[in-house]
Amino acid sequence: GYGSCEWMKIMLTQFDGMVRSVTNFSRLQEECDVMSLVLAKYRGTVHLPDFKAVTLASLRSLLPEKWDSEHEVAWSWLWDNIEGLLK
Repeated sequence: GYGSCEWMKIMLTQFDGMVRSVTNFSRLQEECDVMSLVLAKYRGTVHLPDFKAVTLASLRSLLPEKWDSEHEVAWSWLWDNIEGLLK
């Protein structure tokens, strides 16, 4: 599992700031720049698509009655944009 995946724990500490900055692109860019610097110091392998998969699976599991295709599209869009900024 991903429970012991250190880089995912690092991502989770910064993810809230990225999500909260979605309406302010310059702030989102800053958050992603910080995350990029933090990840650059990480000595292991970082596979960003895994974070998307785990996040979406978690949201589906935590919000089964509210989660729908619109949520899936919105969160996928958000992550795809964040991932692009992190690269």
